[in-house]
Amino acid sequence: MSTGTRIPLEMARTAAGYLLHCWGADAADATIVGSARRGRPDVGDIEVCVPVEPPEHDRLFKAMHASVHQQDGLFQGPSDLPPLTIVQGLRPGFKQARVVAHVKYRGSPFDLPVEIYRFEPGARAWSLIMRTGPKEFGQWFLGRWKRQFSIPTEQPASVEGCLVDRYGHRVPIDDEAECFRRCGIGFVAPDRRDAFMESLRSG
Repeated sequence: MSTGTRIPLEMARTAAGYLLHCWGADAADATIVGSARRGRPDVGDIEVCVPVEPPEHDRLFKAMHASVHQQDGLFQGPSDLPPLTIVQGLRPGFKQARVVAHVKYRGSPFDLPVEIYRFEPGARAWSLIMRTGPKEFGQWFLGRWKRQFSIPTEQPASVEGCLVDRYGHRVPIDDEAECFRRCGIGFVAPDRRDAFMESLRSG
């Protein structure tokens, strides 16, 4: 959902941490993904993966929804809820939502595009791999997963955000490194995935 304005990496990471703190997201479960996780020097938006919650107990939705009604965003104090504009998907129990956070960075107003992806229990590892990118890396990983689990070409390797075996049964994995191990390949660090794909293309 990039608006064309590039955000320096340091600012993007700081902003993501600030927003997650304001919204009460658990730092142990929330992970910055996309090009910011890959360490690109600047990014078009902020992408975050967090666990999904039942609609009736969705704390993240409630905090974000409360932010929609704020008037002033101060990117200086975690007690201030930054005002949001909803772009798409913000509702109780949401799986994916797009918003724009209206904040101040070093005294200047800034509109910060944010995309939130949420995963079910057992789907954290694949969610991180897929959402960290680049897109071609996720496709390559699924190809290797199919080979490892003898999944026919015409069958999906992922169903509703969770990896599956050749019988379509969910393979729950929350640890990313373990997911690579189960796939039979060495772990590729997020900041090496762009170069890794380039090496495959050039090799």
